[in-house]
Amino acid sequence: MGRSVWIPRSLVSPILKKDRGVGIRAMVFKKITLIGTSTESFDDAADDAIDRAEDTLENVYWVEVDELGVEIASVENREYQAEVTVAFELED
Repeated sequence: MGRSVWIPRSLVSPILKKDRGVGIRAMVFKKITLIGTSTESFDDAADDAIDRAEDTLENVYWVEVDELGVEIASVENREYQAEVTVAFELED
């Protein structure tokens, strides 16, 4: 049940960045998986994960929403969950 966020084509092909005085260098990204939660909605759960990524990581470029789920067994009310993949540029 994956749902992806649109990624600009410029980010899919090899990414180049102008380096001061050196020329052009390829950018390198790392992808991690986060799971956001909310008692309100899937959107809030995804926002939870995205907000945490932006608060704790530098150079976040895009986020893909991979899976959505609801936990009902071990919580009093429903807990909406959004699994997201976060891509951020690694620094030199």
